[in-house]
Amino acid sequence: MSKNFLILFILISISISSPVHSIEQEELAQKISNSLMGSVENRAQPFNAYHYASREADLHVSSSESISKNKVFIEKHIKDWSEWFSNPHQKVTSGKDAQGLYAALEPLSSRNWGREDWVLFRIKMTKGMRLLDLSNPSVTWNLDKFAFELFNYCPRGTARSYFLSPYPQKCRLLFLKVIELLKVDVILYGYWRSAQFPGVCETVLDRSMLILKSDKLDLRDVEVFTSQGIMSDHEEEARVITELSRMNSIDRMSYKEGDPHYEGFWSNDDALEADRSIVQSYVNKNILGCLKKE
Repeated sequence: MSKNFLILFILISISISSPVHSIEQEELAQKISNSLMGSVENRAQPFNAYHYASREADLHVSSSESISKNKVFIEKHIKDWSEWFSNPHQKVTSGKDAQGLYAALEPLSSRNWGREDWVLFRIKMTKGMRLLDLSNPSVTWNLDKFAFELFNYCPRGTARSYFLSPYPQKCRLLFLKVIELLKVDVILYGYWRSAQFPGVCETVLDRSMLILKSDKLDLRDVEVFTSQGIMSDHEEEARVITELSRMNSIDRMSYKEGDPHYEGFWSNDDALEADRSIVQSYVNKNILGCLKKE
């Protein structure tokens, strides 16, 4: 292989594997990020994220393998899935959001994503994380200011489609750059129907969540629950989760209504109870929309 051919091969490989930003695209991304900077919130309090995955389909782990105490596996899953969203070469079915580490603000509404062999990762979102809520009217208003310029990159859409859609490629590259410039760690978006808990809290935000970075997460404070049963040191939180499922006032939170696989979390649900004051304290410390300042 000649030296010139080798150099050409390397340059072509780099161009295929790396996203290309034109000067005009870079300038537009900078203008959009400048406009949206005031909509980014630095979180003053921590809160929980609840991420479900299927043991077999998503995690590729057999039923005989233990997950709950495997810290290396847990950290790798969270890191890999959060970083995957920013890969510009995802192959995703048209009309769907780009793949990534998606989560809910409470432990009920996204359970369907875990299927029958669900695994629930309870992740602590730390103080100081940078959060962008796409449901904030200011985000839509600021994006609308760039409607004419965006027409060259994106079909007319919503804040959610601009930020989360994988197509067209030039639109995705533009908004990945915007996310990078904003230094955003978490994106909230709607419309999503969250569970509500009468008598404890009925102001859980109707949002879903995309976690973009793992470096600001305390990966030592991730609890993992599985459909197979409860670890003894997880029992207190499992009791609270079960109690919340009894309180939930929003219908159709199950993957398949009437399917016995989804009527409860664990086979011994009936024996799991938590005092109302414990549930109240848990919600006030961990669920966005219900947090109380300490």
